[in-house]
This record gives sequence, structure tokens and C-alpha cells, in this order.
Amino acid sequence: MLIGFVSDEYYAAIPDVAIEFRSSGGDWLAVRSTASGAVLANLPPGDYEIALACRGFGSKRIRLKLPSATPHHFRLLSDKLLG
Repeated sequence: MLIGFVSDEYYAAIPDVAIEFRSSGGDWLAVRSTASGAVLANLPPGDYEIALACRGFGSKRIRLKLPSATPHHFRLLSDKLLG
């Protein structure tokens, strides 16, 4: 199932992001984003804590109820200076 997409601050897709899903029951699943930034995982419905990490970007943790009506947009900010 399509969970969402990962992109940077310019909305460019980020491939190969490490993503962990942890359910409220303690189960977890690790996946990686695809070349288009898509996050695909077969998960049962429920509440999840999601951790995202990728070299060159700040890591992120969020809580999300799945399934959602629309794909979630995960944005990671790059470690470089902006301006």
C-alpha cells in the first residue's frame, strides 16, 4: 500500500530513505523509499510512530494513523545552508 512520498525542502523526491514503522502494539517494519520517493508498506490499520533518516538530511519522527485518505507527504530538510 502507498503510505506517502518523501521529498526535500524543494519538493524533490528523496530515494533510499530509511523508514521505520512502530505500531502501538510494539510491532515494527523497516522499509526504504523508492526512486520516486514513494513509501510502500503492507501494514495493518492503526496508529504508528514513523522514523525517517537519510544521509545529508535531518532525521524526523512523526505519528500517523493508517490507512489515511490521501498519501502523506514526508519532508526532510537538507543539512546544507539555505539561501
